[in-house]
Amino acid sequence: MKFDYKNIHIGNAVKIRVNQLGIKSCDLIKEIPYSNLEELYLEKDLDAELLLTLSKLLSFDFFRIYTQHLILYSPSHAKTENKPATYQPLYNRNLYTKEIIDFILELHSKGIKSNVQIQEDYNIPRSTLQKWITKYKKETLINN
Repeated sequence: MKFDYKNIHIGNAVKIRVNQLGIKSCDLIKEIPYSNLEELYLEKDLDAELLLTLSKLLSFDFFRIYTQHLILYSPSHAKTENKPATYQPLYNRNLYTKEIIDFILELHSKGIKSNVQIQEDYNIPRSTLQKWITKYKKETLINN
């Protein structure tokens, strides 16, 4: 599945997954509080409990879409000594999944963003980006 990680429309993601699996709407309706799947597909966001149920039924982690959004678009957290210590969950920006790497490399290969733009927009170190380009370019050549 390909997603627009910046503007998430979770109903559309559910629709894509249902179509991939070829599930009949009557089978899915029994398990969720919607009388019509088309209503669900139009929802931009869903309740966490419903999303958990859909993740289980459709064998897909829909929460990962939001996690990847956080990795790609959350601001970097520079620690300063003047800030008071508060309890906040920290997002590990070093957990780049295969989907995120593919997304970044697609932006690069299609010329949508330059190396510098990718580094600035997604806070990815230059050396990491270069390693990805080299590594995945070799894998593509080997697979073809």
